[in-house]
Amino acid sequence: MMDWTLTILTLILLPYTAVCDDGALCESPQYLERGRTGIVECHFPESYYGVFWYNTTEYSQNDPIAYVKGNTEIGGSGYDSDEYYIAPNGSLFITKVSMEDDRNFTAIVLESPRDEYSPNDIRVIVTVKPYQMQPHIDGCNPEEQFCFKVMKNFSELSCSVNNARPSVDLGWYMRTISTDYLLNFERNVTFENFLYTTFVKTMYNMNTYRNVVYVCKSVSHPVLLKNEYSLVLIQNGLKKVEEIVPATIYAERSTSIDLPCTNQDALYLLWRKTGPNNHSEDLIHTVSVYNSLFTKFYSHKYLLENQRSLRIKEVDITDEGLYTCTFGDGISESVVTFTLQVYGKCYCSFFTLAT
Repeated sequence: MMDWTLTILTLILLPYTAVCDDGALCESPQYLERGRTGIVECHFPESYYGVFWYNTTEYSQNDPIAYVKGNTEIGGSGYDSDEYYIAPNGSLFITKVSMEDDRNFTAIVLESPRDEYSPNDIRVIVTVKPYQMQPHIDGCNPEEQFCFKVMKNFSELSCSVNNARPSVDLGWYMRTISTDYLLNFERNVTFENFLYTTFVKTMYNMNTYRNVVYVCKSVSHPVLLKNEYSLVLIQNGLKKVEEIVPATIYAERSTSIDLPCTNQDALYLLWRKTGPNNHSEDLIHTVSVYNSLFTKFYSHKYLLENQRSLRIKEVDITDEGLYTCTFGDGISESVVTFTLQVYGKCYCSFFTLAT
């Protein structure tokens, strides 16, 4: 039953000095991570006489799980079992947060033995962080935040966050250099063993040949992921080959050379080489979003200078071919091409034949 020192008091609100935006002494809800120590924070007067914590809103019909009175008397069922303690400021300290703590708590503070009081209700939500670092886009490396895909129109693109609590609110967006555009998508959430798995899928359907950047992003609170978004640079599988007359660049063998692309700000940039027999290979892909630059290198031979130019190290005859830089801002796209020809110095020796 409720402690006798509380039952004789009249329920009158006191003019406490509050620090929460809504005037409450305890913010609600509060999020605590399962398996870790946790504190249900409240902002009580520094010179309080007593604090009583209950793991229910029906405090008048239950005993406190932890309490302190007059700086000398400490107790409660949770205190006796070493599950709960009262912090010096009156907040509730939980030694190891479990799913049992996902509930409503009530805190009552007294400034004097016969002080009036009012209950402070706090909703505690227990969180579980997923093992993954960021949303996983299907078909991409789950350990990487950025990937490249070649897709055909009316292809499905899915993204997920597994085994989290609470459920992660995911959405699909198309990114331009300046903003995000919300895409049509379907969301499905499953629940098992107290944990939620969120799936979102959208349809890739572009009536253009340009590349696009799709972002799968979490807008959840609290933040459960280290990286709140993943992105995919998508190339249309039916991409049109533009007839562009390439500029010819000559390079001496065993030297390094830079192939310029653009001086414009770009959302994405792709370097590609076409060699003998029209064999094509990706060299470098970059995407710049939310003040972060993501770059994928497909060969150690190539570097990216100033986030745009392609540097070829130790040029050799095998580097001859057509180099293409494709860049865009999410709305328009441009292409720059070069034909690289390699030459070498001739070291000749002259000698006279005896007759």
